[in-house]
Amino acid sequence: MNFTTAASGLRWLPPFHDVSLRLLQDLIEFASQEQRQSPAYAPKKGAATTSGDIWQVLRGVLEVSRDRGRVPRRIGPGRYYVARPGDGRVRPAAGHEGTLRVRRFDKEWLKDAMKVSFTLARTVSRSATRELLSFTVPPKVPPAHRILLTRAARFCAPVEALAHLLAAGIASQFQERAAVVVLEPAALSLSIWRDGRFVVPEPLKVDGSGTTEQRVLEAVGKAVGKAEGLHLVFVHPADPLRLPAWWRDEFFHRIVYVTDQWEFGETAPQELLDLLYRDLWDADRPLEGPFFSSFIPTLILPPARPSRWPRLPVPLGPGLRSLKVIPIADDADFTTHPEPIHGKWRLYRDLCRVRLDLPALSERWDNPARGRAGFAATELRAAASSIERWARAVTNRQVGVALSGGGAVNALLIPLLQRIAARVPIDVLSGVSGGTVLGAFLCTDNPGGLALYRRQGLVFQLGLMGAVLDSGFIERTLDWLLDGARVEQLETRLVGVTTEVRDDSPPGARAVVKGTVGEAARVSGAAPGLFGPAAKGSSRFLDGATTLAVPARILPDFGADIAFAFNAVGPLKEGNLLRALACGALGKAVADVCYHLPLLGRNVDSAVGQLTLLEQASRADVDDVDVFYEVPPEAIPVLRGFEWLRVDNLARAVEANENSWSPVCDRCVTRWEEFSRAPGDP
Repeated sequence: MNFTTAASGLRWLPPFHDVSLRLLQDLIEFASQEQRQSPAYAPKKGAATTSGDIWQVLRGVLEVSRDRGRVPRRIGPGRYYVARPGDGRVRPAAGHEGTLRVRRFDKEWLKDAMKVSFTLARTVSRSATRELLSFTVPPKVPPAHRILLTRAARFCAPVEALAHLLAAGIASQFQERAAVVVLEPAALSLSIWRDGRFVVPEPLKVDGSGTTEQRVLEAVGKAVGKAEGLHLVFVHPADPLRLPAWWRDEFFHRIVYVTDQWEFGETAPQELLDLLYRDLWDADRPLEGPFFSSFIPTLILPPARPSRWPRLPVPLGPGLRSLKVIPIADDADFTTHPEPIHGKWRLYRDLCRVRLDLPALSERWDNPARGRAGFAATELRAAASSIERWARAVTNRQVGVALSGGGAVNALLIPLLQRIAARVPIDVLSGVSGGTVLGAFLCTDNPGGLALYRRQGLVFQLGLMGAVLDSGFIERTLDWLLDGARVEQLETRLVGVTTEVRDDSPPGARAVVKGTVGEAARVSGAAPGLFGPAAKGSSRFLDGATTLAVPARILPDFGADIAFAFNAVGPLKEGNLLRALACGALGKAVADVCYHLPLLGRNVDSAVGQLTLLEQASRADVDDVDVFYEVPPEAIPVLRGFEWLRVDNLARAVEANENSWSPVCDRCVTRWEEFSRAPGDP
């Protein structure tokens, strides 16, 4: 699952700048499988480059000569390089003649990938054109994005109504063309989204004896107009898992599978995988596929029902009753060997949760008095956030945010998050310690939960005092404030990161995938030596910052396509921490003298070293995010982490200093608009 090293050089090359992080994960794995045709080798005497070829450096440093007077390019291990006009020959850099190992890919592997991924083809084509780069891979972009919406056999859902909502969400959010095709045994029903509503043209007739997918698309295209770039959502309402005979031998780019339950490790129905392009998965190799987000499990959650009575705190006890964590693996490094992402993990990665009232939805869809013409527009206004989140998941446009720890000091990020959440959708949030606490409020009520967070300073402070004796106070406090919300039932995915310690294995990073938000916050923020232990069975859990200071690199593993990361623990202003505790010129002079005392100065240096290591670890974890923000330098960055009574004051102070964070917000908004715009836009 660790795509970071392999993708760091690929993401920022112009053709791939706007490619989803999820698609990049699969593209890197897809490329690594070309090792059989393109084995690693060492270009001792140099080799010519052809514009559009991609080179992957496995070991050593590759040097690329350029036009006269220009400095040669140097590409380090784990990096990718796209050959451009004017580049000459490649050779090992000085000192790497005996160690250089590279892999060279021609353009065919990328063509193959773009055949089966509409989104990949559109974004690569758009980026290459915008950057005026001679990336001569003529992508054969499919004229229409063929999406099949279906449901679990046991799950009662109005699939035709859901198809209209999905198409409307895509069209209205991204200003892209969308239509719904209902596949009936003897006829086609077509609805086209135009000017904020669906328009139904004349029914499309099929003869049922030899009608091919291409003829159907031609008929749809004739009714719609120019079909290029159109999102076509297909549905067969009578029996969603079966298609007419004249369609069975064709393939879809994407299958959206709605259900009322989906667990980590669940597999997709094979009969649906058979409807995808044959190269997207292999039944004989269960670790593979489906690639390129081609299968999107969609969990339909019931509407939230507000509680009539205040929730009482859970009685004292061990807690962590429903907690489930999974390892965050570090061993899938595609720079050295093609180790596939497990197919079950890929399905969980692409999972989308949508909160809809299905009985009411079905009643309104079937109501003959109202008709269906304005159905989608009305429902879109009522449940816009859910429907638009679904559209982002299906078109690889989900936004991920990673938050550092820091306790109460995470309040410094509230103004930035409030401004961003008002202009940029947040679909996935990962956090450690205080970042998980803040993220829990954002995910349970996006973005209104941040205002609730600011009002809970006293409750937080009391919970912190109790956690010194029993970390269960963190769990019970959060579950009380957030009415027992559960991680696996949040639309905005919350990924709390913790460190698991067991007697029979080394400590390792874990992600919370099941349990209450209180349980997630407890195990994520169990600071060793400060709070009481958080244990379940033979496992003990420590603060997630011990393994991931800012958990940004895991965002794509949970569905993010672009990523932002925010660090609430700023760098040190100066090396002598004693000066931060002193008052006036005399106090600072005494601090300078004390700093040079052997024992006291040694302890100060130790603290400075630990804070510096934390800062460097934070920056190393965010190498490949789209936007990174770190609060300004502080005298002692973690000193305010225990001042929970002042969380609102801390946020107000940052709001008053808008110039320090407003440009970061603008960069996030600009990046989102750039990433999400329609493929044909300039």
